[in-house]
Amino acid sequence: MACDISKGRAINCKDQIGGLKTAWLMNWSDLGTVTLGSDDEATDADGTATLFQYDLKGSGNTMETTANVSRDNGTSFFSTVLSLSLPN
Repeated sequence: MACDISKGRAINCKDQIGGLKTAWLMNWSDLGTVTLGSDDEATDADGTATLFQYDLKGSGNTMETTANVSRDNGTSFFSTVLSLSLPN
């Protein structure tokens, strides 16, 4: 049995734009020794990292993650490609 419609839904203002607007980059070696937890997440580092902010321009900034799964081998891994358009 179908449900009765009881109210509508307005379209929100389009004052928000999705996508990447800032990238923060650092030198991985500045972290020193990194301690990994049980799920391979970084839980501690003995170094001090300096993060650098890069403001991005346009809509040419993308991040794509591809899952690579092998049922034959019982393995899976992810490949991520980040493409950034930096101003001069």
